[in-house]
Amino acid sequence: MQREFAVLFKEKTMQLEQAVQSGQMIEERKALELEKLKKQQEQQLQQTEMQMMSDLQKKSSVIENRVITKKEFE
Repeated sequence: MQREFAVLFKEKTMQLEQAVQSGQMIEERKALELEKLKKQQEQQLQQTEMQMMSDLQKKSSVIENRVITKKEFE
């Protein structure tokens, strides 16, 4: 997932740089947009990590109840 974010960040950087060069955007806006994107990606990574940890905890705490005969118990 981090590699995917790195590629997306690079693509967005190139897109914003083109906008700056063509005069459609100022440099400060580009910096702000990249900062916002980085924060969003960090939050998404944290949320994904928390979700995975939660899923692992749920899976590890599954209790299986089975009825067995006395003979099987002994």
